[in-house]
Amino acid sequence: MSKILKRYLLSGVALCSLLAVFSSCEEKDYTSRMPVFAGFVLNMDAPTPGDSIVITAKQATRGTLLNGTTYQWTITDSRDSTVYTETQEVIYDHQPSDPVIGYRIPSNARTGRYTVSFYARYKYSGKGEVLSGGSYDQGSDGTSGSINPSASGATYGESKGKVYFNVVN
Repeated sequence: MSKILKRYLLSGVALCSLLAVFSSCEEKDYTSRMPVFAGFVLNMDAPTPGDSIVITAKQATRGTLLNGTTYQWTITDSRDSTVYTETQEVIYDHQPSDPVIGYRIPSNARTGRYTVSFYARYKYSGKGEVLSGGSYDQGSDGTSGSINPSASGATYGESKGKVYFNVVN
């Protein structure tokens, strides 16, 4: 009788252990998500030639499970001539901070409206959400312009945006 009791007791303990293992497991979310951008923050509204302007692509929420990331910045002057370009490459999960550039306006720069174009491409390290475009409801205090998701696939995501500033004399 003790052999049968031991068998039932060991079976019960094994069953309880198995239930404890399965009931304590949480389902992990391995979905890669791009950051949601609030817009741009400029350190000045109307720079003059010789001033330095700092432009930040402000994230409203951080992305998750993102690997190789490329940020491309292009500034064009009032005649649509490209006056500045910069490409930044980071591993987003290691450097999730807001993308930033600085631009010193030449002393002989044309006055007028300048356009800052921003492009971000994220390589997913998890399961990607497929997007065909869209927009976010910006409107955060202190931001201007907009940055919205563009077409994305199962392994990458992209966002594009623009903001403007005026160079005055």
